[in-house]
Amino acid sequence: MSADWLLPALREVMNTPHRHQVFAVDRYQTTADQPNVFTASGHAVAAQAQVTYQQASGTCRFIGPNLHTVFLDGVLSGGFKKAVDGVQQYTNIWQVNQASNSKIARLLIKEMERETDVEKTSPVRNGIISAADATAFMDARNRSLYHIISTSLKFRLSAVLGLAFSLSAVMTVLYGAMSLLHRNTPSAMAGNEGYIGLFALAHNPDSVVAAFMLPLQSLINSVAQRGDYWPLACWGLVALVFNRMVLPLLAPKVWRWTEGHLLRAIVLAVPGILLLNLFMALHPSGYVVLRFTELMPDIRLTGALGRTTQWLITYVPQIFALSLVVALLRYKAAGMHWGRRQLRMLLQKRDVAGYLSLIK
Repeated sequence: MSADWLLPALREVMNTPHRHQVFAVDRYQTTADQPNVFTASGHAVAAQAQVTYQQASGTCRFIGPNLHTVFLDGVLSGGFKKAVDGVQQYTNIWQVNQASNSKIARLLIKEMERETDVEKTSPVRNGIISAADATAFMDARNRSLYHIISTSLKFRLSAVLGLAFSLSAVMTVLYGAMSLLHRNTPSAMAGNEGYIGLFALAHNPDSVVAAFMLPLQSLINSVAQRGDYWPLACWGLVALVFNRMVLPLLAPKVWRWTEGHLLRAIVLAVPGILLLNLFMALHPSGYVVLRFTELMPDIRLTGALGRTTQWLITYVPQIFALSLVVALLRYKAAGMHWGRRQLRMLLQKRDVAGYLSLIK
């Protein structure tokens, strides 16, 4: 204990889970006058060296066989110096995230989640980084957080395109399932072969209107006149799944109200039938009988690869065009979709619901 810094450093390290890596017991007393007293003695390996970084010098002190750093006189490590410089462009969330991936930066972020003063965090307290640089680092990250929250609802082309790609994936699954499930096209809805989405609406709007009205009329008749509730149950179940896929994209605030509450999701599935039927009406077949007994896919292995390729080439670009128009109309939802991704990147965690509620 000849070095004045060794005893305080040892006391601090002994309060950590890694104390066994620092202090080695040489001998212990087997007998004692007081049975509840345990006495032992040992040693701790320690070292000291002068460190210079970018024209700044300081005393670097280590303790334990693995040389845990205990003091650096505020001399920045190279990794954290890059972190401080990297977060200054706070609008570039990807760059801020990359700059926050160093060990010291991650430790500082984690401890600041429960501390309000940077001087109480272990990197500053142990002298690894200075309080001024820790404050500059956290302030820049807070500006990034404010930037995401304050600009999420503004029009952003990248956000619109991101929503369009996500929505087109859902629509491709929907229309692909409809292509497998439809049997015969009623004559009232003929004339949209090869067209889907907005192109079907432009090519033959009457067939789209008929495709929207006939399933609803059939559903109402089955419930009101025949007392058959199974079609309603089938529509509700499909709308429930459809809402789960679409509402987080198109209506994130509505989905937050629904998420985690099955009863709310079931109630919301009733108006969700109208939204589902609206998108279904834009399919070339125009009509799929949503009854449990009718949901048998039409799978023919002969020529399946060719038909699938033709379907993808013909319809996927049209589906993306529909998704892009919807994303443009719902650019605020696209902004919230972008904001959620940016918050997860910045905060390095998946659950950001608490921050999403701040976006207004």
